[in-house]
Amino acid sequence: MIAAAGVVAALFHLSTFADPPASPSSEPKADRADGDPPNPETARLIQWVGSWALVERHFDSAGNVVASARGGEDIIWILDKHAIRRSYAAGESGFRANGALAWSAATKRYEGMWFDNATTNGPTRCRAEWNDESKTMAYTLESVSSDGKAVVHRCVEQWLDDERRTATTFLVQGDTLVKRVEVEYKRTTPCPGKQAGFRMFNPELTEQDGK
Repeated sequence: MIAAAGVVAALFHLSTFADPPASPSSEPKADRADGDPPNPETARLIQWVGSWALVERHFDSAGNVVASARGGEDIIWILDKHAIRRSYAAGESGFRANGALAWSAATKRYEGMWFDNATTNGPTRCRAEWNDESKTMAYTLESVSSDGKAVVHRCVEQWLDDERRTATTFLVQGDTLVKRVEVEYKRTTPCPGKQAGFRMFNPELTEQDGK
């Protein structure tokens, strides 16, 4: 679908101009490091930016841990701080996933898309809402199984403090949520939010701040 959309967009641009626009330079262009995100909702994503160590735990339908793995996630600003890119890797099998997340002013929620090296069924699309009181990001993840059926997961990402967060993913089966994966994250690089003056937590209420 993405490839088809790209082709349609390209044909539209070519039909709009008498002379096709010049091809962009193949040289990579540095992202605008000193600019500001376009709105407060996007600015909140600075808290995710950085490098993280992680531990995965996988569960069977009875709630028992059946596998675990270690890995890491690197999150950076892209597109002049209009979105973040997440690069995830875990396990001896070499599982990897790449995705992006951004605020949509149209839908008033965060939206994103992920690809991984474990499936050829296309991307996982997500929408998410932030709850500032509970410090959680609640995701709805939609993908397609190998037999063409829709698969829906719910994920709750809970911030424990500025340095730690957990993400718990549930498979949606009718009216039932089945816990499948839990990931614990710990920051391995300084929090850029602190350096920029953004604090998700009141430093007077958390022991981790200032250490």
